[in-house]
Amino acid sequence: MIMPHMHKFKIIYTATFHLEPKSAVHAWLALPINSFGQQIVKTSLNFTPLRADQNSNDNTIIHTSLQEPGITKLTATIDATLKQYAVQVKNLNYLHHKKIVNAYTKNESFLEKTKQLKSLATKIKHESRDNLHALHMAFEHTVNSFSYCYPVQQRGVKKLQFDNLKGDCGEYTSFFVTLCRAMGIPARPSTGFVVSTKGKLLEHAWASVYVPGYGWCDIDTQYAALEQDIRQATEKYFLIRSDYRIAFSNGYNLPLHPTIPLDFSYSYWQQQYLPMSRKTVQVLQPIVFASRGKVKFSDTLLIK
Repeated sequence: MIMPHMHKFKIIYTATFHLEPKSAVHAWLALPINSFGQQIVKTSLNFTPLRADQNSNDNTIIHTSLQEPGITKLTATIDATLKQYAVQVKNLNYLHHKKIVNAYTKNESFLEKTKQLKSLATKIKHESRDNLHALHMAFEHTVNSFSYCYPVQQRGVKKLQFDNLKGDCGEYTSFFVTLCRAMGIPARPSTGFVVSTKGKLLEHAWASVYVPGYGWCDIDTQYAALEQDIRQATEKYFLIRSDYRIAFSNGYNLPLHPTIPLDFSYSYWQQQYLPMSRKTVQVLQPIVFASRGKVKFSDTLLIK
């Protein structure tokens, strides 16, 4: 493994709610956790959560509710050390990682192993030398086959047209993760932000593949597609983190505890084309809320 470059950041997320009289809000916020590419030194909140849950994708999700009229700010201050890295492996052997394989090669909403996708996975596996070669072939196919499109109104692999693959970073990621899973390679989506030492941020989604001996490592097919050729794409985004980024949530179909009451609306997120129900949300980046009555919402994310 190439020696990583590390940098300390202070990340300040603030959600602002303006409640009219008799209004109320339920809010769920994902807090980033330690992983191969990020060390969370400290997380400070300006409020006391009513509940905190950790789900099977290693996400920490906190819940709170608001009822007081006026303006309320929910702030999470995160001190994190983020690192750039490159992982060098000769192959991917999952013989002793059956639990990880079973958990992260399954079929689920937005990561549907369609007939076309399974056929493609079988073809790649047949033509590849080993798991690492198959992983790179899947990477190359995704990079070369997709074209960028935003916004995306219908998400999930089963909504994609395989002869005309289009989508944003989330759809690139969904396709690649599902292709990996269909080949027996454990993978999951990561959702968060790319950050710079100059204080700039960009919402983003990318894939994480489990590498024995290291953990979850990045493969970013959408950023790779911006490079001039597959060699440069591989050198920057295949099991490599060439920038600084922080993941707030991992996986899809994140459970909401408690579930959204029947008299609360989540229409704000429906208008943003974020798939969610009263029980789950596709991703948290890093917040969702449901409201009753008149509520105004805005949020900011600052880097220091």
